[in-house]
Amino acid sequence: MQGNRIVWRLADLILLRAECRAQLGMPEAVQDLNRIRERAGLLDYKGSLKKKDLLKEIFRERERELFGEGQRYYDIVRNGYFRDILLGNYKTLTDKDVKDGALYLPVNHNAFLNNSLMTQNIYWLWHQN
Repeated sequence: MQGNRIVWRLADLILLRAECRAQLGMPEAVQDLNRIRERAGLLDYKGSLKKKDLLKEIFRERERELFGEGQRYYDIVRNGYFRDILLGNYKTLTDKDVKDGALYLPVNHNAFLNNSLMTQNIYWLWHQN
């Protein structure tokens, strides 16, 4: 393949930093969020500065900014929004299911042929032959 392949976009990194700063209660989170909004031609964020609300707005900005780039599922899982946003059996997963790896794909059977020391995700052990 000739040409450049984008692996990280600056907006992605800035919004991840905003998320980290919001988790830590740092006011700079809003500055990061507004930097991305300004570049997109949007007004500054004037909503609630409560941690939960700010994190949700950063998530929404990531949805808009990174649309179609394959980040959304991981953002949903990382932020714990899977029961609220995803459809189907995601709503019925217990906290133990999530801890055991239900939100991740099972390791492919062929991987175990190449490395006998590997183990399957706890949640998916029942699926292994």
